[in-house]
Amino acid sequence: MRIRSVHPVTFIMLLACYLIGCDSAVFDNLSDCPQGVNFHFYSQTPCERFPDYPSDIREVRVFAFDDKDVLVGEFSDRNMVLSADYSLPATLRHTGKLTFVAWGGSDLEAYDFSDFREGVTTRQEMQVSLRLKNGRISSALGPLYVGLASISLENRKDMGSVYERVAFNMQELTYRVHFTISSIGSPFPIDEEFVIRIED
Repeated sequence: MRIRSVHPVTFIMLLACYLIGCDSAVFDNLSDCPQGVNFHFYSQTPCERFPDYPSDIREVRVFAFDDKDVLVGEFSDRNMVLSADYSLPATLRHTGKLTFVAWGGSDLEAYDFSDFREGVTTRQEMQVSLRLKNGRISSALGPLYVGLASISLENRKDMGSVYERVAFNMQELTYRVHFTISSIGSPFPIDEEFVIRIED
């Protein structure tokens, strides 16, 4: 049985065609690779040397705004354990400058986010209030935290999947309002309605 030899030039040409074909089939089309950010959360005051990870932040909602400050997306985790290793991955369709506002607490169901509408609400219009149920204001189980961060994302489709790090310094909102209602003696005007209004 005779084995026919392959000319070295022919062999090199076949090898080059094989490698070029493999490269174009495997590496050229990266447009479908996801791009985004990894959200990290901590709390640190100017007096503290190291970051803290409050245990009463067990739920977060992050709202993303584009360069015109219009809401373009929301990302959430309702069952988190905050630590230095925790991160919330978020895949984004937008590039350019993005601003993120994160709200955190033990139970965000006590707060009303229903006015936030994608493509409509601006960052300046963003207001969070206690939820109204059956004519009564719900009570929050713990403190409310808020954090702000921004990033400029480039189009990196030719680099595969790239997730940038975005860190929030979550600050506890310390506004507290206490009402004390006491009797003013008889006769008490039981047929009158009283309105308590808080304005800034």
